[in-house]
Amino acid sequence: PRLAAMRVGLLLDAGRGAEAAGEASELERQGGEALVALGAVHAARGDWPGAIAVLERAVAADPDDLEASFRLATALERGGRSGEAIEQFGRILEAVPDFAPALNYLGYLWIERGERVDEALAMVDRAVRIDPDNGAYVDSLGWGFFRLGRFAEAVAALERAARLLPEDATVRYHLGDALLATGARDRAARAYREATRLGGPDGEAAARKLAELEDRP
Repeated sequence: PRLAAMRVGLLLDAGRGAEAAGEASELERQGGEALVALGAVHAARGDWPGAIAVLERAVAADPDDLEASFRLATALERGGRSGEAIEQFGRILEAVPDFAPALNYLGYLWIERGERVDEALAMVDRAVRIDPDNGAYVDSLGWGFFRLGRFAEAVAALERAARLLPEDATVRYHLGDALLATGARDRAARAYREATRLGGPDGEAAARKLAELEDRP
């Protein structure tokens, strides 16, 4: 099913929508893993409504399918339906309390929203304990420390995240903010400069922070 789903994506990229629709319909009839694979194709294309529609069918058919449930939760969040995403993550964690991807994703989501940050920090800490070398989880932990004003702990965690994910602009951007909060201006500038080099939305945000920093006396 995954190869067939990839073919649907390639057909869409080639502008062959009618063929793609026909093959997608066949995958939908198969259900199960085929639906999850098709949802992943929609997600990779940024088609969040399409991903949500397919993944909702997959979860309805098999509520115990952890991959389908997690992909649905992330698609809901990326599609701007954060409230429903939080509910879906909650259902996942009720069923599997130590499912690290959901602990990290929901924890980071709350940290970003500035809600239940203490609880969110505990969640990402659990994720890190389960998978200590996962750079994304360590970044979430550091960002939670930062949001709680625990800047020295934030720097320590984010420096480790940067070692684990040396090409991740978000980690460098977070590290720059944490370093700046401790007064380490030169080190913050280096982190922002590295994030800028790596690009993406957080790289652009880092470039603005760097310009502001360099304009200060």
